[in-house]
Amino acid sequence: MCPDNTFDRLATLLFDTQSNTIKTFMSDRREILWENALIFGVIWFIFLCLTSGVAAPLGIFIPCILIGCSLGHLYYKIHYMIFEAPDDQMIRPSTFAILGSTAVLAGSTRMTYSLAVIMLETTSSVDIFLPIIFTLFVSYGSGTLLINKSIYRSALRSKNIPLLMKDIPKENTHY
Repeated sequence: MCPDNTFDRLATLLFDTQSNTIKTFMSDRREILWENALIFGVIWFIFLCLTSGVAAPLGIFIPCILIGCSLGHLYYKIHYMIFEAPDDQMIRPSTFAILGSTAVLAGSTRMTYSLAVIMLETTSSVDIFLPIIFTLFVSYGSGTLLINKSIYRSALRSKNIPLLMKDIPKENTHY
């Protein structure tokens, strides 16, 4: 139990609604400790691994956003431990959270332009458009090089749901 008029930041992140947690990560009102961001990201990654193959509609999109936000905050802390900058030239942690969630979503779902539009609508800031596009394509490319399938395609294959292919199979051609 916390003393009166205090709260545990990690408990607030873990037990708040997902939409409020995303708003907390993507705003600069509260500082998120790197330890809390690390624990939060690991817990949500474990949740995602455990629930991604379940036959219940638990979702992949929002957990990927949450994991990406925590990774973005971790990268923010690491970045400014290595590269020092004056306070007026520092990039805000919310920007790193947005780019982190873009990277995780692009790498796992292989979405491109639609994801850029979703993230721009989330932020309502055109200033971050080029970093989002750059992050999106680097993450998409590295995801394609490392693991060729998206998380949605793998889920369809594991449930034996037929998927239209780009090319016609040789058995079906009449040439």
